[in-house]
Amino acid sequence: QQQQQQQQQHAYEYTKRILGQPIKCTLDDGRELAGRFICIDRLKNIILTNVVEKRLIQVSDYCYKSASSSSTTTTTAPSFQNNDDNTKDDNKTMVVKRELAQALIPGARLVRVEIESTIHEETLGKVL
Repeated sequence: QQQQQQQQQHAYEYTKRILGQPIKCTLDDGRELAGRFICIDRLKNIILTNVVEKRLIQVSDYCYKSASSSSTTTTTAPSFQNNDDNTKDDNKTMVVKRELAQALIPGARLVRVEIESTIHEETLGKVL
């Protein structure tokens, strides 16, 4: 009972100290969101501010409307990355980024939460 209370208090103090620090969250669909940590609730839902979302998508799945034409012509994205030049075009992927003022990340979708090691060490030293 007492050990559990101490662990909860330690987690609470650590969480308070990392508020406002940059973190990176990885979701179960592969998206990565990096931003400043401002809130967490009991269901592990996280709110970040000044967020940059990155996701890898297949070039063949990505189409956008041509701004120069009034018709509904779509064109595949011009930039992509591929580690092996001998593979089919279907395997080429690209990184799509977008910036968000804030993002709520559902705790049920979280796979990983990362914080810089220097911030972790500084925070851990202040909590202990």
